[in-house]
Amino acid sequence: MSKASEIIGARLRKLREEPRDRYGRPHRSREKWAIMLRSAAGPGADGLPGVKSLADMIKQWERGDHIPGPIYRPLYARVTGKTEEELFAEAMAPEQDSAPTQPEAEPTKRRDALKLGVAALTPEAMHRVFGHAAEEAMEFTRLAGATSLGVGTLAHLDAVVTELDRAYIGSPPGELFAMARTYRHQVAELIQGPHTLQQARELYVYAAWLSEALAWLAHDLGDPFAAEAWAVDAFEHADQAGHDELCAWAADAMASTAIYNNQPARALAAAQRGIV
Repeated sequence: MSKASEIIGARLRKLREEPRDRYGRPHRSREKWAIMLRSAAGPGADGLPGVKSLADMIKQWERGDHIPGPIYRPLYARVTGKTEEELFAEAMAPEQDSAPTQPEAEPTKRRDALKLGVAALTPEAMHRVFGHAAEEAMEFTRLAGATSLGVGTLAHLDAVVTELDRAYIGSPPGELFAMARTYRHQVAELIQGPHTLQQARELYVYAAWLSEALAWLAHDLGDPFAAEAWAVDAFEHADQAGHDELCAWAADAMASTAIYNNQPARALAAAQRGIV
């Protein structure tokens, strides 16, 4: 914790808590402040942490543990109506070393110093080295939780897969194929975007379920080549997600397509693939 982070933290907390109600309670909680920061980010909010995680970060900033990074400073400026210079002047000013003969190292030099050993550094320089290391760790943690999935996205996909399964018997296959294909493309885009490791597995599972549905619908529409291609895609994504049951369903679609297409050898190979 540096003097600059303490001053900035106190300032940010004061801005959030004022004005107060007649009982002296702040009108805006950290959660509400997090929502306001995300709102200020506009379309870029999808790349920010969720409200709870961001509220925890706000608590650390206000406590003076860290100073908001370059991603969050413009958001604070938009929410408060102040400039970044007014809010974070102490962080922008060059730090004064208590030992004038020890110049402040650049970030790359700090890393080199760590490689060579911190024993040669003064206590003040060591403090700055570990302070920057902590900031880097915090940013890596934030990136690990970064996601483009909005609230309820996975629940919505679950509802879509359930509805496709329910409507399969009584609805025209052409309509269901168009619906499933549209959502399959959307899932592919989500997979390419930022998400957590756990969300990646869930997206692969939904991709596999949608491809498995597309395989059967393509079969019903009389296109065995497309049916096999979608079944293979379903198996591949299920296998990547480690979902054994879904792998078996995809293998069943592959084998059934091959049987109806009078390809017994391919049907046997697909069945054996599902068993393994």
